[in-house]
Parts: sequence; C-alpha cells; structure tokens
Amino acid sequence: MELLAWGNTVMEPHLFLFLRGPAAVNPILTKARNFFTSCVGELHISVAEVEYHLKPGDSFLFESATAHRWFNPGRTRLGCCG
Repeated sequence: MELLAWGNTVMEPHLFLFLRGPAAVNPILTKARNFFTSCVGELHISVAEVEYHLKPGDSFLFESATAHRWFNPGRTRLGCCG
C-alpha cells in the first residue's frame, strides 16, 4: 500500500498491490469509507457476505466498518487505487 496524497486531505488515496489469493482475514475496520478503482486485473470483494467482482475500470465504494475482505483470483499481483 502506498499513500498517494499528503497533508490536510478529505480522502487518503492509496495505491494497493494485491498479491494472488485472499487478503488478511481481519482487515482494518474504521469509520471511514473505502473506495476502490480496479486498474489492472480483477478484484473480488466481499462486503457483509455479498460478493462483488471488479474488472479494470470498475469502481466500488463501501463503509469500512462493514465486515469486508478481498481476493485476487488472478495469477499475478494486481493494482488498485483506493
């Protein structure tokens, strides 16, 4: 994860590189919102036990306090901005 903006910002944009396979079992839950834009490859996100599949160019917004996890089904790492 790499922070893309610094200072007094409304959002904290990050670049995420997801390795192949599932993310950590216990993602960080905050009072913020998570916004992902899939840049390369596919990303599978589960929010409140509902599955979503993002392809390049797709975006997704959800409350971070909601139980969530992600999965990279591809053969290589993929990049997402969030």
